[in-house]
Amino acid sequence: MQTQTRTLAQTMTGISNESLCHCLEQALESSRARTQLLQQQNLLHQILENQLACRWLHEQITGTDGPRRLKARSLLINMMQKSGTITPRRSDVTLDDYDEALSRSWQEFMKKLDAYNPAQDNASYRNWFNYVLRRRIIDVQNRRWQDQQRRIEPFQGDEGQDPLENRSVEGTSEGAMMEGQIYLEQLEAAVKSERSLTTCHMREYPYVTCQLLMLTILHHYKLSPDLSWKKIAEEFEVPQQPLYAFYTNTALPTFARFCRQHHFI
Repeated sequence: MQTQTRTLAQTMTGISNESLCHCLEQALESSRARTQLLQQQNLLHQILENQLACRWLHEQITGTDGPRRLKARSLLINMMQKSGTITPRRSDVTLDDYDEALSRSWQEFMKKLDAYNPAQDNASYRNWFNYVLRRRIIDVQNRRWQDQQRRIEPFQGDEGQDPLENRSVEGTSEGAMMEGQIYLEQLEAAVKSERSLTTCHMREYPYVTCQLLMLTILHHYKLSPDLSWKKIAEEFEVPQQPLYAFYTNTALPTFARFCRQHHFI
């Protein structure tokens, strides 16, 4: 065991193809060597970028030795997770969307791992996984966007109350219409005078503050409770998905707290 550990430590200082493959061989044979390898992020990055090392791993993953195949698959997944080379979440991608896309990417990666050949496809496992992840992020965002772009979601407080529920100016009676109009005007005036709502804004578009976004929504809501995010994004001249992400993750919770503090809900 001491010899294996000492050899691995020596291997870590080298960058030759043979050294990288030998390092992988030791990690498959020794749990201690495997643990030591997974703690060396720079070395993991080298291995995952090295074509010969990836081809060697492919041979182990698709070999005839069942237990060794499972060890090789497990080692590859652990190396990718520990290497820090998986594409991180961008600011315009919500955490829920990223987590769902990442989960889908791992499922696809595991399903197609045996069939993938780094030698034939001329791409490392890392590059292949990140390509799949980018595609899955787009798929998740597009699906979620199709579900959400038709209308703005209700303004929900912690208790599930909606400050705009039944407050549209559209009503079955003149009294209901007037009541809704007064409520929206009072809420709009309160938002305009609240300076704290100007402190949160979109990172990439700082002029889009919580206050300005909510005032825009309230203005359109007085005309109709149904409003597309495409129209709002065009008014602000910003991409639709980052705008909706800011609304969902920052503006909406801030607005809900404001409404509770001022007894609108």
